[in-house]
Amino acid sequence: MALDGIIEMRKILDRLETAIPGPLVTEWLNNIADPSFGLVDDLVNTFLTSVQDNDVSKHTVRILRQLNTHIKAKVLPQILENKVFPEAMYKYITGTKPEEVCHDAFLLFTAIYGNENFKDLKDVPSFMRALFDALEYIQEENAYTAVVRILISSSKESEELFLELCSTHKNARYFGELLLQLLNKSEGGETIKCLECLKLILESTETQGFFYTNDLKLLCDIVIQNLENLSDFLLKARYFEVLKDIVKSNGFLPLNHRTEEIKAISEIYANSDVSEMRSYAEIILDTIKSITQSTA
Repeated sequence: MALDGIIEMRKILDRLETAIPGPLVTEWLNNIADPSFGLVDDLVNTFLTSVQDNDVSKHTVRILRQLNTHIKAKVLPQILENKVFPEAMYKYITGTKPEEVCHDAFLLFTAIYGNENFKDLKDVPSFMRALFDALEYIQEENAYTAVVRILISSSKESEELFLELCSTHKNARYFGELLLQLLNKSEGGETIKCLECLKLILESTETQGFFYTNDLKLLCDIVIQNLENLSDFLLKARYFEVLKDIVKSNGFLPLNHRTEEIKAISEIYANSDVSEMRSYAEIILDTIKSITQSTA
């Protein structure tokens, strides 16, 4: 597909970025994306053959993302038919300068393959580093949230590499800020994934200085708020476990943030019928007592 045709199509689809397509536009989109028309297949093949040419690939990725957003049921099966497309996406993200990567690539990757299928790529370390590299250049919330979601999933599959990046990468603390943003608005399973990722970071000796002071305070605030307001006891237990890890971390001693409230919450759960909650409460209270004695 010629570059001028790709650019013209992008200009048309860009008009739909801030509007919901009406019936006539939706019909037009369905017509041009029909397999018999061959547009999606043509775009995919253009991307595969031009993955190192950012002038072509950035427009192609954006068009595919836009079509997939508006008429996913028709577009997604056609993209999934191409078994080499995920590897081409990997090559584009890792082989393009982070400041030049089209941010639609992250949205398209997660929309098609979810947050976890990156583990099937040939070089997961390069992919994860490319995601960290890209963070500082992404302004759109939906794009950097997509990157954060992939990295959260990677924390479980590639724990050692993830912790290394969290302890050494220049964008690690910015990732921490975005992780807290996602936690604060997440629900259900995504909340649990965020908390598991935070637990991993807080418990590792490699990442004891991971959070800025204000971010650690914010995390305390988020955890306390949910412990006070949540009705889901199992989710409360996850938050309480993270609170235990916060108190045990090296950053808590100089923080001295909402200590009395943390003690009060822990004293309540110290009498819980659930042994897990009692155990966390005892650790928190003992740690705070030790800190208080050492600073007296």
